[in-house]
Amino acid sequence: MKKLIAVLASIFFMAPLVNAQEVDYTPSISLESKFGYNRQLQKNGLGGFGCDGFYFNLDGYISENFSYSLNQGLTSVGDVGLLDATNWLTLTYEYENFSFTAGKDAIFIGSFEYDASDLDNYFDLCSYFYNYFSAWQWGAYADWTNDAETSTFAFQVASSPLASYGPEDNLFAYALAWRGYLDWYESYWTLNLMEFEKGSYVKGLAMGNNFYIGNFTMGVDFMLRGHSSDDFLNDYTLIFAPSYTINDSFRLFAKCGFEMSASTLPYDFTGEYLSNDDRILANSENPYALPAYLTGFEPNDPYIFYGAGIEYFPLGLDGDVRFHAVWSANNLTNIHSLNIGVKCRFDITKSIQSLLK
Repeated sequence: MKKLIAVLASIFFMAPLVNAQEVDYTPSISLESKFGYNRQLQKNGLGGFGCDGFYFNLDGYISENFSYSLNQGLTSVGDVGLLDATNWLTLTYEYENFSFTAGKDAIFIGSFEYDASDLDNYFDLCSYFYNYFSAWQWGAYADWTNDAETSTFAFQVASSPLASYGPEDNLFAYALAWRGYLDWYESYWTLNLMEFEKGSYVKGLAMGNNFYIGNFTMGVDFMLRGHSSDDFLNDYTLIFAPSYTINDSFRLFAKCGFEMSASTLPYDFTGEYLSNDDRILANSENPYALPAYLTGFEPNDPYIFYGAGIEYFPLGLDGDVRFHAVWSANNLTNIHSLNIGVKCRFDITKSIQSLLK
């Protein structure tokens, strides 16, 4: 124990002495989680307490130009390995307006829904694409930001999330991204190529948009996906997400989305390639609010999901505690659900620094 305290003291007291160019080398260490109670509102609906995730975060600088970032899931599911539970593990080199990053990170998808942290989304109120497409992959990307810091352009190469057996499939994904920052508008647009078999790609155009008017925000995400242009009307996601910040403690929000992913596509983001009849059967046997597979009552019906909620920040919008109550529903399962819970963050760095003072 004494050795541990000595090591921690050297990290948190001597790190500033190493800083020769005003770079704070003190690592930022934290734990965060979201948990609560979820209840289906129909008669004999499922309900219970649960946790949506438990994460360890580590961020810091190695030198003036090199930085690192880690987000490690601490929950264990089946035979999931340590690195499989790692959302991101990156090393970044920054030079003037450029930065270069390598490691495990999310595939660039131009959607503010997909760009948000898992703990900042509510799964029953998210698109099927968000819930069933895992984009955490090993790769690298480079980006450039203009002097006014109003636009960032990036290019990414990574392992394809559609590979059946991981990187040994030798399939790749490519993304070109643009992020725009203005007082009244924020964009996140991408062009995507994701290889699902050697030489065959899912092409994607994703346009995430946030419009700001005072305390009101209007989010609009639109994604088109397809192997050919004929597929685009059979694989898309459109989301409207208005929100209003009442004050420093309360935020109201709503969401409505339309989505399609036909069984006739030559690729399947779930990797199961079921027929539409099998998808419909699986949905009929599924007891949860989220559909097991994305299909409508008829083959060409879109999946429609919608809902609303309120968030309460007892320590302010930038505080480490957030309570929520969220109602959600969709047209496939016809199940209405209510989720009440809390997200919390424990700042280990700040706590240790306070103890060592």
